[in-house]
Amino acid sequence: MRVTAALLLSFALVLGACGGGSGSSGGGDGTAKATPLSTPADATIRMTTDNRTVGAFEPKTLSVKVGGVVEFPNESNAAHDVAFSAKTIKDAKPYGPGKTFKATFPVAGSYPYKCTLHPGMKGEITVA
Repeated sequence: MRVTAALLLSFALVLGACGGGSGSSGGGDGTAKATPLSTPADATIRMTTDNRTVGAFEPKTLSVKVGGVVEFPNESNAAHDVAFSAKTIKDAKPYGPGKTFKATFPVAGSYPYKCTLHPGMKGEITVA
């Protein structure tokens, strides 16, 4: 009986160390969730700290192919979100430093986006 209990405890500790996350960047805890993080990104738009403003998207404009995945890592010292003018792309709720949001662009077109928390943070993704 002791051996069985010890094995079960060891198994539980191993599972706990592996984590139970789904690989996404969040959800109900106020962080963004769109494309699973395990999906490789085709391009990156970094959220950085700008000395003149609260933050900046770098680069502000970007082009990707149809079906492209763009990741938005928050490398700044403040929370940000990503809101698209086209409601066909899911917006990211505010998420903090060290978190990443990914979005997939299945249709060609122009996709303006912004951080609703910081009006000066704007950009555009072109999908062709």
